[in-house]
Amino acid sequence: MSDPIRPFQRSPESRRRELSRHFIGALEPILTGRGYGDLSVEEITEAGGIARSTFYKYFTDRTELLCAMADEVLEQIFAEGRNWWDFPDDGGLHELRKALLPAIEARARHGAILGAITLGEIGRAHV
Repeated sequence: MSDPIRPFQRSPESRRRELSRHFIGALEPILTGRGYGDLSVEEITEAGGIARSTFYKYFTDRTELLCAMADEVLEQIFAEGRNWWDFPDDGGLHELRKALLPAIEARARHGAILGAITLGEIGRAHV
């Protein structure tokens, strides 16, 4: 019988998501000036402040990390855009702006990650 997870021990999936969110913040400034496909695992782990072995414990390669970061970013944008789906038919322009602005701001904040995906960096990011 397997041991239950200790109350303060994170599951591997939880730690992986935590690292994905961490790398979003660590890599976005770097990605503004260069493509994701040009980054080495060494540069990624250095920017993230983790060991290479830790990286490979949670991600098989750079592509998997990029996909995980994209999932986090898209989840954030969709969460911020929920107000728009609830927007009333008779709402005014001011209310529409208020409903859409959080999603637009989230998109702008994470443009570097989204740009890496749309520029085909996923295919180029293989180790």
